[in-house]
Amino acid sequence: MICGIINIDYCIMKRAIFFAAVLLHSDAFIPSSLSVQRPLAAVADNADDAILEIDDARGPPTSSINPIAVQLEQDFDVDMAKIRATGLTGPSDVLSLWKRRLITKEDPFSIHKISSVAYSISAIIILGTAAARYLDSPEAFATFPQSLELPSYIFSASNVVMCTASVRMAYLHRRYDITARNAFLGVAVSSLFSGFYYLWTNPYGPEIFNDHLVTQLCFAILVTLNVVFIMDTVLKTSEVIESRRDRNAEDYKGRYVVDALGYVLPIAWGLPFILPTAYVDCVLYDRVWFFEQCQCIDQLRGMQGMNAELSYLQVATSVAASFGALMPTLRDKKLISKNVELGGITVLSLPTMIWTIRVSAEFLGYMVRGEVYPING
Repeated sequence: MICGIINIDYCIMKRAIFFAAVLLHSDAFIPSSLSVQRPLAAVADNADDAILEIDDARGPPTSSINPIAVQLEQDFDVDMAKIRATGLTGPSDVLSLWKRRLITKEDPFSIHKISSVAYSISAIIILGTAAARYLDSPEAFATFPQSLELPSYIFSASNVVMCTASVRMAYLHRRYDITARNAFLGVAVSSLFSGFYYLWTNPYGPEIFNDHLVTQLCFAILVTLNVVFIMDTVLKTSEVIESRRDRNAEDYKGRYVVDALGYVLPIAWGLPFILPTAYVDCVLYDRVWFFEQCQCIDQLRGMQGMNAELSYLQVATSVAASFGALMPTLRDKKLISKNVELGGITVLSLPTMIWTIRVSAEFLGYMVRGEVYPING
């Protein structure tokens, strides 16, 4: 009974704060934390910050959920959507909305945002160069240009910083949703593995990777993290799907399968490729053998580019994981719908998954047939 009253009071307060903010616009002073256990604290810059912070301040859900409180929350979301729909009159309004939601007063331009800019620019340079050279000729594609050495290191370094910062954000902003938090961590460690493996397969990568012990240590850490967090997501598929359910939309047959393919598969599909890659590259053989094996495959198939394709693929998979993780964040900030969220994740993950399957099958296929470069040359 007490939990039900608290839930009702919370939702009434939530509606009142929102409509007051709409009337007062950006001049409104909105409490940035709202909880029945503690007094109101710091104020937010505008209504958008307040809306986003209320849910975080609410804390973990109670075991008793009052249906009236649920209905009030649904009404609140509908009212908010109507006001937004009528309030946006042009591209400048939409851009302003996105700016307010993504660049908040408490975190105007964090290390995560700075590193993501460097990460995105360097990834565009690398993949753009790869595409241009691929369209030129197989020989040009197979050769790594000297101009990519600096962008490659910027990409890998910013990827490490960005993923490390995202781990902090996952613990800070999703501390009450362990399943969602671990799913984000799984994406982060997948992107970290791709960033590491890009330098490892790149001729301009640091020579310390030629030390077999260093390679084994890096693979051991990254593979262990991937197994832990990805398997956590796989084993908690139902919880992940429920946490991303659209409560305002009618349920339909097959929703569970669609959501599983949209939310869990993009995180889990990389694991079956990470494990054999680690086994081949750091247990059976080493980095020197990898380069020799790629040259051997090029000779056997009569076309150059196996090393380059495997290397550029890592950039694509890292970008797909990073920007795919951005989609749930945009939806949580009420900037996109669930359909757009799922569509964005699919568009990013599906092409890289197909590319990974094709290249990995070709590389491992030569090994299965015994066409392996001798360990001692």
